[in-house]
Amino acid sequence: ALVYVNDQDDLQIEVFERNGNGKRACQINSSLTDRDATWAPDGSQLVFSSNRTGWNELWIARKDCTQLRQLTSFHEFGVGSPRWSPDGRQIAFDRRINEQSDIYTIRVEDGALRKMTDSVWSSTLPEWSPDGEWIYYTSNRAQPHSKTQIWKNPLRGGDPVQVTYGGLNGSREPHLSPDGQVLYFSRDNRLWRLELPNGKESPVSELSAVYLTRDWQIARSGIYYVELGSGTQFFLRHLDLVTGNISLIRQGADRANTDGSNFSISLDEQRYALSTLNYQLSDIMLIDGWK
Repeated sequence: ALVYVNDQDDLQIEVFERNGNGKRACQINSSLTDRDATWAPDGSQLVFSSNRTGWNELWIARKDCTQLRQLTSFHEFGVGSPRWSPDGRQIAFDRRINEQSDIYTIRVEDGALRKMTDSVWSSTLPEWSPDGEWIYYTSNRAQPHSKTQIWKNPLRGGDPVQVTYGGLNGSREPHLSPDGQVLYFSRDNRLWRLELPNGKESPVSELSAVYLTRDWQIARSGIYYVELGSGTQFFLRHLDLVTGNISLIRQGADRANTDGSNFSISLDEQRYALSTLNYQLSDIMLIDGWK
């Protein structure tokens, strides 16, 4: 006999106005998982990942959560982490095939694909430079011990360049400041910054006591981040990098307490998207006479 757990999460993407008094503007929902929402540079569209077809694919929706369009048709499970190019014409994402992840780009207009990394190591979590000339990402290609670090590849082609080196568990989650001068990343679940002109690394002291998930983003006014409470409780906060003040944007108890990117704010900081847990099912299944 074979006994296994069959579980299913229904995550929905909820869109809120930054100054909308907490009232939801719209939502993207299916009977399965919708997550990884990211705003287009002009704020007119969202790209997100969904397994509503039975596979993880990338989808695009208007800012009012209408006119959904399937962008990829890989018929695979390991597709996610989409990020718009600064000109809004391409999307970078990671794609896992046979336990190895690589970075790809896809043209929004016609779906033309390009593979940006190709090695025996795994590369995930892409991020565009503000000028659109580089794609930063997390990879374990650094040795020894396959420790994850931040790398970057030139969009026009060329060898990968290692960006970070330190950390007990390496570095992850690259996000660049709007002027492209500072790289923010997570290290040991804390937020760090790297001044690209001089290579100086330092922790973001204001958030030294905050345990970070993947739910944080750099904006012109500062850093937005999700801090987890007990159960599914969460706090969406904003750190003003000029004054050091931290303000509460939203508090809720319906966030998906799972790995993945569940928060994104538009470039003008007027709208943000959250992936929240609609329901969660889990059953123990038995197959008798298993061979």
